[in-house]
Parts: sequence; structure tokens; C-alpha cells
Amino acid sequence: GIPMMRPMVMEFPEEMTCEYLDKQYMLGDSLLVAPVFSDKGEAVYYLPEGKWTHLLTGCKEEGGWKKEYLNYFELPVYVKENTVLPVGKEKRTVYEYETDIELRIYELLDKAECKIYRNDGRCSGDVKAVRIENELRITVTGLSRFTILLCQEAVPVEIFNGEGEMTKEGFKVIPERADEEIILKI
Repeated sequence: GIPMMRPMVMEFPEEMTCEYLDKQYMLGDSLLVAPVFSDKGEAVYYLPEGKWTHLLTGCKEEGGWKKEYLNYFELPVYVKENTVLPVGKEKRTVYEYETDIELRIYELLDKAECKIYRNDGRCSGDVKAVRIENELRITVTGLSRFTILLCQEAVPVEIFNGEGEMTKEGFKVIPERADEEIILKI
């Protein structure tokens, strides 16, 4: 099978730069992790072409080489565009993952999909998000309690099947009916 920790070239075989990156990796197909190997906190890493969002700060970056100085509590972890990232609200490591989950959608330009697994390894739900011009369509199956967080610059002007509010992390949508499609006009 495909490993969870992947060399950059495995996810971006068309980018020649990725053939030589041995100090950063992909965690799954959507998270880029660039560990800091310098005692001075210097981090030098490469973001492949596209839009990237720092997981912890929400800062947006375009692809290319980056250099920054970080303290011991910081780490370059970026989320790739067209990603649905499920984030649990619990502080524990083992809980019912499919309950009270936040579905973060990062820079949806085209489409994104995600499967939600229970703590016993069985699939309990699917998330599909599609952007067609200025409309986002989000379909969630198998989950009963969830919220959606749009982590992108475009803010919805109209919501079908839900209510929304702007938060410091992004635009949060609470669906009215979990089993029906959510449509966001941006």
C-alpha cells in the first residue's frame, strides 16, 4: 500500500525539485511537513506549485522555496489546495471520530473528497466538495453532527441548508440537515 509518510516525489512526480527533497515529507496526500533541523531554528523548505495554507496559523502561501526562522514551538505544516481535512474537537487521541467533527475545506478550486473512519478502522462517512464557478456544493454522508470551516479567502454570500458566521479561522457553516447537500454561493 501507500505509506502515510511519503517522500515529496511520490505526491509530485512532475516537479523535478521534489526528486531531491529529503528533509520534508507529505503526511497523507494533503499535509506537507518540513521539520526544522537547525539549532538556530532556520527552516528551508519547498512548497510545490499551487496554494498552500499553514495548518496552525492560517497564513496563505504560493508554491516556491521558503526560508524562515522558527522557535521550538513552531513547525512548517501546510495544507494543499483542494483539501477536505477532518478535525476532531476532542483533546483525547481515541474517541468517536465521526461525532462532532469539523470539516475544514482548504482553497477549493475544483473538487475534494475525504473519507471519515471510525476508531475501529471502518469507514463511517464520505465528504465530497465541488466548486462550479461561484458555487460550492458539499455532500456529507454517514455523519450526523458536523460543522464546515471554509479556509479560503472567498466568503459565501448565500447559504442553502445551513447558517454561517465568520470566525478568526475562516467561515463556519452549521448545516440545518446533515443528510442534504449544502450549497454555498460565493
